Amino acid sequence: MSKVVRGMRGLLLVWWVWFPKLFMRNCPQCGHTLRRHRYREDGSFRD
Repeated sequence: MSKVVRGMRGLLLVWWVWFPKLFMRNCPQCGHTLRRHRYREDGSFRD
C-alpha cells in the first residue's frame, strides 16, 4: 500500500474520531463532554 493511501486512511480516521467532538457540549467546570459526565442526584455536576 502506498504512503499516500496510508496517509489518507489515517487522515480519515482522525476526521471521524475528532469531528463529532466539535458538536458535543462540554462541561463549563472541567471541559469534559456532557455525554459521559457524572451527575449528582439533583442534576448538578459531580466534582
